Amino acid sequence: MAATDHEVEEAVAKAREDDKSRRQVDGFDAGKAPPFRIGDVRAAVPEHCWRKSPWRSLWYVVRDVAVVVALGAAAAAMDSWAVWPLYWAVQGTMFWAFFVLGHDWYLLL
Repeated sequence: MAATDHEVEEAVAKAREDDKSRRQVDGFDAGKAPPFRIGDVRAAVPEHCWRKSPWRSLWYVVRDVAVVVALGAAAAAMDSWAVWPLYWAVQGTMFWAFFVLGHDWYLLL
């Protein structure tokens, strides 16, 4: 059974409306430019946050490695079924920090 022209037009209008409503959730339109510029973001962040410090960066790496080692030692010493799930969650967070560090290392230099 073939659709009438009116049914086809209705289906197309409905599809367009659905697409529009998907893009505009609670007044947000992902296709629109944001109401701010990158310069506004940079101006909102304090100047000292933009200064690169290799020593501070290395300190964070050393601190993260120490936390990973300490968490592993503590979990191994406790060796309880109740401790291991907590260890996995916390250690996963720390390893995520290593992933970010490895992914963005060139920004630290």
